[in-house]
Amino acid sequence: SMIVSAPDGTLEAFQLSPQCPGGNGIQTSWRLSIPFQTGTDGLSYALSSYAYVGTDKVVTSSVALDCLECHNQSEYASALVTAEGCISRQECLEISIQDSDTSEGLKWVSLFQDEILEWSAIAGPTEETYNLVNQEECQILTPCPEGEEMVVLALTSDRATSKETNWFLKTRDSTVVMENDPQSLETPFYRSCVPSTPSQCLTFQILDDFGDGVCCNVGHGRYALYAGEEKVISREGSDFAYGERIQFGNGCNTEVEAAVSIALSLEADSKPGEIQWRFEDSAGVVHASSTTPLVRHTRFTLFPSDVNGCLFLYVDDDGGDGNEGYALTNDGQEIVSRDGNFRHMERTQFAAGPLSKQACPTTVVQASDIEIELFLGNDPSNLSWYLGNIDGEPLGSISVGQNEPSGKIIRISYNPIDAGNPDDCFTFTVINDGARSNDEWYSVTLGIKDIVTQRGLLGFGERLRFGNSCPSTGLDISPAVPIMVNVTFDHFPHETKWWVEDRE
Repeated sequence: SMIVSAPDGTLEAFQLSPQCPGGNGIQTSWRLSIPFQTGTDGLSYALSSYAYVGTDKVVTSSVALDCLECHNQSEYASALVTAEGCISRQECLEISIQDSDTSEGLKWVSLFQDEILEWSAIAGPTEETYNLVNQEECQILTPCPEGEEMVVLALTSDRATSKETNWFLKTRDSTVVMENDPQSLETPFYRSCVPSTPSQCLTFQILDDFGDGVCCNVGHGRYALYAGEEKVISREGSDFAYGERIQFGNGCNTEVEAAVSIALSLEADSKPGEIQWRFEDSAGVVHASSTTPLVRHTRFTLFPSDVNGCLFLYVDDDGGDGNEGYALTNDGQEIVSRDGNFRHMERTQFAAGPLSKQACPTTVVQASDIEIELFLGNDPSNLSWYLGNIDGEPLGSISVGQNEPSGKIIRISYNPIDAGNPDDCFTFTVINDGARSNDEWYSVTLGIKDIVTQRGLLGFGERLRFGNSCPSTGLDISPAVPIMVNVTFDHFPHETKWWVEDRE
């Protein structure tokens, strides 16, 4: 094809050649050409792209021109209107034209593919629709080997799909059948033959990093998935945000599962190399973790069904002085915002999806949080106990107790950060003056670590030393030693004093 013009009475001609990328024949160029003879009023036209999957007509939106008398009172009188673009060779074109004002003369509309004239017609007062090829030439389904059927993904992307969107189709054993390739987004159709005997469960997953699906500020997309001629699912680009997943085939759960987006914003102190973090579920599976160097803002996407129980964020500081704070959000909703004053470690429990919020309430535990349970048994009259510092001195009256009713469980909670206590090594002391072995027991938890669990009491009692900064890294328990002092007084007992001291 050629454009000819005559500016200033001089004839000029420009040879046109296909401009679409991919000389491998994947794409074809198209050009709509309308030379206005006398006027522009009254002309309307629409040009769209499509293909067939079986008998289902799929509009691809690779081409979507819609002009409703859009050139009225424009600068195009006695000039040339032209529009051009690229489509895959799997697609076909459909055009509708109408001229509501034929008094201005004939309006020719021409369509070129690879700069070769494919179709031309005069717009009339009644809207006419033309398909440039027949249905068979736009058929995406092709024969598969015996015992297999074709799976087709029809994906109409937005203009950011190559940067934001990832998808794959996998079998039950995680074999990848199809997956996205940023270099192949010139085609809206992806197809592959998969075994149909026996039928199997396939998983399709699509993720969008920006969180707007395949929509909307940079174009409106959509996708449809077919197993043979059967449509499995059809979704608009705005139907999902960060992603979704669906299974189909024999014995599959065909419900669509939405992905959730977890975001962590972390402010490091002057020593960012001391900070590590990870997201771990109840089964110990790590879903995301920190990198080196430390990144301030991190976001990742997961599916709630992949999480075993609750999800936990662990923030560790090797230096023991915490950080400058962090904030955690789930699908844009803030879960916690912390000041970073957690010393060695802090763990936040939360629900990965809406179905698990009741089972996984949001709770925060610091590595220095102390929780103690003491079961008093049937005869607690001789028992006394207290929480103390590293040297065994009581921290205060709140942690000291005795003469409680039998069968009672005593609970002691202590947060040294809230109490303004800089210590990070503590003791728990239990004394049994009766020296009898009853059914008493005690448990001590430091942060998320169980130091002892329902440890039975024997003899005269014991002292447990524990903490993040204690000299001993193992279980440090000292048994109580009974000392008997017998003093026989004379007639003036007030004159006598006695005491027991150690060698220091």
